[in-house]
Amino acid sequence: MKIKRKKYSYEEDFIRIRDFLVDSYSLTKYPFNWTFERWEYARHFVAPMIGGPGGIKYWEQNIGIWENEDNEIICTVCTEYPVPGEAFIQMNPGYLYVNEEVIYYAEENLSKEENGKKELRIKMNDDNHQLKALIGKMGYAATGWYEYQTEYKIKNLPAGNLPSGFRIISMEEENDIEARRKVLGLAFNHPEPPGWPSAFSYRELQKAPGYKKYLDIVITAPNHEYAACCIIWYDGKNQVGIIEPLGTHPGYRRRGLAREIILEGARRIANKGAKKIYGGPGLYFYQSVGFAVTHKYVEWAKTIA
Repeated sequence: MKIKRKKYSYEEDFIRIRDFLVDSYSLTKYPFNWTFERWEYARHFVAPMIGGPGGIKYWEQNIGIWENEDNEIICTVCTEYPVPGEAFIQMNPGYLYVNEEVIYYAEENLSKEENGKKELRIKMNDDNHQLKALIGKMGYAATGWYEYQTEYKIKNLPAGNLPSGFRIISMEEENDIEARRKVLGLAFNHPEPPGWPSAFSYRELQKAPGYKKYLDIVITAPNHEYAACCIIWYDGKNQVGIIEPLGTHPGYRRRGLAREIILEGARRIANKGAKKIYGGPGLYFYQSVGFAVTHKYVEWAKTIA
């Protein structure tokens, strides 16, 4: 099999890689690679939030793509944040292709240099035995778990049970970006506006192909302040939803709002045919809602020079 590396182009490759991730899920029936929303969220929200236009440029210019002779994507390398130091390697489960060239590319383009030494952390699903074996031979060592995958099967969803005076709306009904970025910043414990996502980053998020305003849900308090927020991304081909991100304003916690907003999102995608929904970090919270841990993700690190 002849393999070639291709230079990434947003116009040519963004949707191709997104579809590659959707198709890889179809083969494995679980998130062996990233689910599609993580790819879209990294480019359309994380990169502009952390680095502005320069963050987008850094994120895009370091992506590597490997194709077979039929121009099918079989492997990609990227980072999640627009800063050096980590790499994610996505592999076509039908080929499970990876070799030293892919790792050397990641080391050359994504390593973090500090005190005259380079270091790279490779993060992956612990089920990727071929990649683990390769990087183990190349001097990487596992440093521990960094993330858990949690799953909720959508069936017999309960009716909503919001506290009196609270209600659910979406960005389709009220596209108030200032209020939306405020609640997201506060939910992640950034009390002051400089720590909140920028309006630019939220507008970029709304350009993501998989972002749907009716699945960008908020709960409003009786005074109309945004009290909780959640985005559901829906992969219709695989009938799965993904939560990214979820949060509650510190002033409205311990009222069951996060649970209610998740269940509302699940009801909305259930109407589209969804069978399950995946949660993010916050393991114990998701378990309390009824999510089950299905997979673990591990980090491997190496000092290169």
